[in-house]
Amino acid sequence: EWSKGLSLVKCSELTSTPVDDDLLHVDDDADDLEIGNVSETKQPTSQPTPAKNPHEDTSKHNAIRAMQIHNYKLGRALLLNVHITHHGGTTVCNAMKQLGHAPEGACNRGDDWPETVPKYRPWGYDETDENAKALRNVYHFISWEFGIIPPTPLKEVKWESPNLVSFIVMKDPIDRRLSGDATTSKLFGEEADRTEEQWEAFAKYDGSINFMLTRLTPDHCGEEGENATIACLEHGKELLRRFTFILDIQCLEEGLEALANEL
Repeated sequence: EWSKGLSLVKCSELTSTPVDDDLLHVDDDADDLEIGNVSETKQPTSQPTPAKNPHEDTSKHNAIRAMQIHNYKLGRALLLNVHITHHGGTTVCNAMKQLGHAPEGACNRGDDWPETVPKYRPWGYDETDENAKALRNVYHFISWEFGIIPPTPLKEVKWESPNLVSFIVMKDPIDRRLSGDATTSKLFGEEADRTEEQWEAFAKYDGSINFMLTRLTPDHCGEEGENATIACLEHGKELLRRFTFILDIQCLEEGLEALANEL
């Protein structure tokens, strides 16, 4: 709920009915999604207003964001989606491929990947500027998917780099918990065919509890299945404030359109 206040589009203010991310699709005729130097037509820029935080220098944060957006429009900054598995990454990747050159597959890496840029993720603080700059010469967008806990904490990335425009798609933790995957299907059967006993076993399964928080924070959430602490939540919020944009999966298509207008 906290992240909804930072979302580029407030889903609650829309009249459309929210849909599950599995039903979201990309319009093949999405001519109105024009980003940066991919199109000569520039949309007016309006900055999303971040939530008030007494520990945050809002003016500095907005200045960094404005510089990142400006550099993207000039072809100098890379657009990066921090993709938590089952957070709409396929929809985002497909949309971005329509707008410019992006890596094949799930947009994580491609055949045109520069030899000077490592394929691991995430990058360290001192690597971010040069890696983002080198990749921007090839792609306008890449994705970092984290189905596993990042080997290096995401807080180590230089999210304030002028060569990087970052965003993340957020999802309700309960919805994330119910997202099916190969592991849960193997353990409890396909969702449509589960028996009452299988659903009861799934409800007791702790393998995907705190899935998102364990990817966003260093060691503050412990193992999956443990109760989240206040410190864990605060570390997650601190990281999210450093991203250029936050989108809400419940209105992802509208969020992508708003992101296109910003860029």
